[in-house]
Amino acid sequence: MRLLTALILSLALLPSLSPAQGAVAGVTRPEDEIKLAAPTVTIRVPGLRFSDIQANVDDEGYLHLPWIGEYLAALYKFGVAVASIVAVVMIINNALKITMSAGGEKKTEGYKRIAQIFIGLAIAWGSYAILWNINPDLVTFKALKVKYVRGISWDELVNDKTTETLNLDPNIRPPDEIKTLFEAYASCYSLDWNVLKAIAAVESGFNANAVNGQYKGLFQAGDDYCSTGMNLARYPASLNFNCEDLFDPETNTAIAVPNIDANLKSIISKCADVKVFDAATLLYVGHNNGSGVLKYVLSRGACDGDDIRIAVRRYYEINGNPKGVTPDRGEIKYRFGLNKVAKADYFSAKKDALASNLYLQGIDASTCPKNTRRRITQSAQEEQRVQERVEGIRRTNNVPNLPPP
Repeated sequence: MRLLTALILSLALLPSLSPAQGAVAGVTRPEDEIKLAAPTVTIRVPGLRFSDIQANVDDEGYLHLPWIGEYLAALYKFGVAVASIVAVVMIINNALKITMSAGGEKKTEGYKRIAQIFIGLAIAWGSYAILWNINPDLVTFKALKVKYVRGISWDELVNDKTTETLNLDPNIRPPDEIKTLFEAYASCYSLDWNVLKAIAAVESGFNANAVNGQYKGLFQAGDDYCSTGMNLARYPASLNFNCEDLFDPETNTAIAVPNIDANLKSIISKCADVKVFDAATLLYVGHNNGSGVLKYVLSRGACDGDDIRIAVRRYYEINGNPKGVTPDRGEIKYRFGLNKVAKADYFSAKKDALASNLYLQGIDASTCPKNTRRRITQSAQEEQRVQERVEGIRRTNNVPNLPPP
């Protein structure tokens, strides 16, 4: 009886083989919460209790599931318990044989069997300590890491221009006429035209007729964005821009540049020594999530790394999903800028440089339409008409086509 009591007490004091402490890595974030139900097993193990966890996605995008480790730990405890009970029965049986024997070989064999049983129990009970001394990882059942893939709704897949399924390349070359527009309007603000190229590439692929709901053209501009750009730029009336003509490449470019310039100046002003990579990420937050989101992010001092993502999500949480954009969808927009725009070759080449390097010193602004008071496309069309007129006169008067001097 004393032996059985000792075995039961020893079983209760078995070292814990539960999953490693701190298995759920990363910062617990309510916005990443995913509700999981504990598994239902076909073969129940006595004493098995699965953790009722609120699983979270860690900073690397993994779920940590401890249930397999918990099952194996319960199976080990149950196995040791069964082995102990069987051992007790065998010890009692051999003790009876020793008592009832008249001595001789049966008594010796009984003692030998009991000794073997105790050796087996020592191995079963001491296996934890033996394995732990060899390598602690052998007795630590770590949580299973499973990569979490966020589901995308049909609405996001079809209508959200920020989903990475569009897979627009930020490094594609714009047509020559688009490049001319970017260079001319960027020169008005001493801005490197490659900044415009990287944004327009992922927004529309330089397709002036691209449309996504209310967003149109090269930079996927809407009416509010256009009005803000016009107020910031104060273009001469002779340029005759109209927010109803966002499919016109020059109009779209003309209203995008002052918005981008204003956002970049705010970033440099609020974030001292901000680098190009983080500035590009923030710049796209201002362009795609909106200037209001960028203003909030900067007001919280979120100038780099994961601080930007957290601030973007927080904006949508406290503002009750403005314009139907949830925190998850807002983060998609942010990540699109992080993974596409900020990693464009142009930004990557100078990612560790100060963001102020996105502005160029001594840039030639002679083609800036604010200075010439003429549209780029208007000048090109007039030049073409002049050439056609000269060609017509030459043919009428039978003037030979002389080579240029």
